[in-house]
Amino acid sequence: MKIQTINNLCCPFCSGPLRVKEVTQENEHGVHFGLVKCRSCQLNYPVVAGILILGSPSEQINVWDEVSDNPILNGVELRKLCDLLSEKRNVEAFSLLLTPAGRGNLLFRPIHQTSTAMAQDVEILRPCREKKSRVPLRIQWILNRLSCGRLQQSCQYQLADFILRHAKDLAATDVIRLFYGDFSCSEMANYFTFRFGQPRHLAALAIASIIKERSGPVLDLACGMGHLTHYFAWGEEYQRQVVGVDRDYFRLYVAKNFMVPEADFICQWVDRPLPFPSLSFDSIFCSDAFHYFLNKAGSLREMKRVLASNGLIAITRFGNLEQTPNEGYELTAEDYDRLFGDMKHILLGEDELIEGYLKKRKANLELREISKELREQKWLSVVMSNEDNLFCNQGCFSEYPHGMGHLIKNPIYSSKQKASSNRLNLKFEFPSEHYAFEDQKYQSYTLNKLDISPEVLSSLNSGMRINDLQDLVEKFVLIGVPKKFIPT
Repeated sequence: MKIQTINNLCCPFCSGPLRVKEVTQENEHGVHFGLVKCRSCQLNYPVVAGILILGSPSEQINVWDEVSDNPILNGVELRKLCDLLSEKRNVEAFSLLLTPAGRGNLLFRPIHQTSTAMAQDVEILRPCREKKSRVPLRIQWILNRLSCGRLQQSCQYQLADFILRHAKDLAATDVIRLFYGDFSCSEMANYFTFRFGQPRHLAALAIASIIKERSGPVLDLACGMGHLTHYFAWGEEYQRQVVGVDRDYFRLYVAKNFMVPEADFICQWVDRPLPFPSLSFDSIFCSDAFHYFLNKAGSLREMKRVLASNGLIAITRFGNLEQTPNEGYELTAEDYDRLFGDMKHILLGEDELIEGYLKKRKANLELREISKELREQKWLSVVMSNEDNLFCNQGCFSEYPHGMGHLIKNPIYSSKQKASSNRLNLKFEFPSEHYAFEDQKYQSYTLNKLDISPEVLSSLNSGMRINDLQDLVEKFVLIGVPKKFIPT
C-alpha cells in the first residue's frame, strides 16, 4: 500500500491521523507487510500483503454468507495479526486470513486453468489426499471441515505459503480456483472468474462509464475483487487515485495483487465510518452490495461526507423488496427514493441499463418519476449529485467499456482446436447450473458457437487491435481484462 495513501487516512474510531509504524516487507507499491498506527488513540492496524485492515483489536475477519449476512466461519482477530507482524511472521498472518469460504457446493465445477508454476506444486495444496485415493476431493474437504482445528490451519498455511512464493507466476484465475475452488468448494469461483461480460456487469458499466469520463479520485465501495475498479484505473490517461474498500480480505488480496495493483485497498465494513477526510473523492461507486448494508442511512451520510461538493455517487444493482426472491436488507423503490431524497437523484432499472448498453448507450440520467415498470424491476440503480448538468441523456460510448483492458477470449466460451485447420472452435458454456440460473440473460446477447481465424489469434497474442477484434468485442466473444487476470 502506498505510504502517501496511508498518510492521508484517518482513524475510523477517533479520526486521528494514521502513520506507518513498522514495515516488515515492502514492494514496488509500498508497504506489503507491516503495521500502521493512529497517532491519537494509539491503535495498531495490520497491513497484510498490501491490504490495510481496519477494525477494533478484538474484531474478527470473518467469512460471511452475503445472502443471510451470517458468518460462515469466524476468522482471526486483528490483535493476533498485529502480534504476528511485529514478530515478522508474515506468512502465518496471511494464512490466518484464508479461512475457507464455503462448506462444499454440489453445483461447483472445477475450472481447469492452471499456470506452469502452479502445476509443479499443486499436490502440497491437498495435504489430506492420498495421490491414489478414490474418494472424491469434495468429500475429503467436507471430512476435513469436521476435524477443523490444526488440520484446517495447516491447509491454510500451505496454501498461503504457496500463493506468496508463486505470486509473480500466478494469475488471478489461478488464485481464484485455488481458494474458492479447490480449497473452499464454492460457487464463488465461477462468479469471479466469469464476471466480465455478465449482464449485471454491463448494467454497472453503463453507469461507471460516466465516472470514467470525470477527473478526480474515485472510491469503489464493496469493490470485491476489483472487476470495476480495474475499469476506473485502466489507461495511462487515467492516472488518478482509485481506492477500493470491502469487508472480505481475500477478494481485496486478489484485487491488489493481480487485478488493480496501482490502486489501494482497505479491508473494513463499508457501512461504518470511512477512514477518509471530508471532500476526498470526486466520485463514489458501489455495485451489487447496497441491499446487504444494514446501516444504509449511516453509509449514505459517510459517502456524502467524503464526496466533493459537485461530486457523483453511483450505487448499482441493489435489490427491490417488492420482487422475490429477497436477500439482505432490501427496500421498496419508494423507500429507496425516500432514503436518497435529500440529494438530486435518478432511480434506474437493470433492464433499461442492459438494453441501452447493448445499443452502445450510456445510462440516461434524465430526471423522471418512479414508474410502474421500475417497481417491477428486481434490480435497481441510482445516480446522485448536486451537479444539475449531470441529469441529462449521456449519449453513446465511443467504444464499449467491456473491451477496455488486455483483450482475451471470453472465459465463458470453451475452446477446441479444429483438426482440419488452424481455426479455433468456440462454444458458449455456463460453468454451473447456479450460474446459468443467475445469469440467464447472458445468452440473449452472445453467440452460441463460432470459429476464430488464425489471424485473430495472432492479433490477440501480439496485442494489435484489428477490425475483426473490435467486431468480436461487440459480440462479447472478446473482453478486456487486467494483464494478470489469466495465465500467459
